[in-house]
Amino acid sequence: MIKDTEAGYGAVSILFHWLGALAIIAIWLLGDRIDDFARASAERSAAQGLHFAVAFSCLIILVPRLVWRFLHLKTPLAETNSPFLDFTAKIVKWGLLAAMTILVISGPIDVWTSRRGAIDVFGWVISSPIPTSLNGVLHAVAGPAHVICAKAILILVALHVLGALKHLVYDRDGVFRRMLVPAK
Repeated sequence: MIKDTEAGYGAVSILFHWLGALAIIAIWLLGDRIDDFARASAERSAAQGLHFAVAFSCLIILVPRLVWRFLHLKTPLAETNSPFLDFTAKIVKWGLLAAMTILVISGPIDVWTSRRGAIDVFGWVISSPIPTSLNGVLHAVAGPAHVICAKAILILVALHVLGALKHLVYDRDGVFRRMLVPAK
């Protein structure tokens, strides 16, 4: 089945989930390495450039993934006997979607409104579409939003993985399988 149903996820959602997960992990790991280098060093600049290029390249995965998810909001939630866990699962799901959305928007805006002004995607330079008069205000918001969401997504992914492992190992309720095999 291509689309999501009440019984489970379709092939598109499953593909987007795993491609998105790989993209988020790669981008996060590259971004996390930036602080390992001294400010204004060639190594830091190279690490930033690689993070920008990979992240911008991953937009071809992340943007359709977010659009698909927002168009198909009626996805099956794993119900438990715990209102607290059910609520936590919803918060984690929506938190991940919100964090990804903010990261996808704030990352390019942060770079475009910085003194770099352009994103180099493996030799393809994408200049800022933002009027320079807005740079100060947008940069002051986009940079911190990007950093906060990058930290939040780490926590949310950890909670998501723990929940998946709980369903796989403890509950053995088939919920984990729904993200591996399309519903019929």
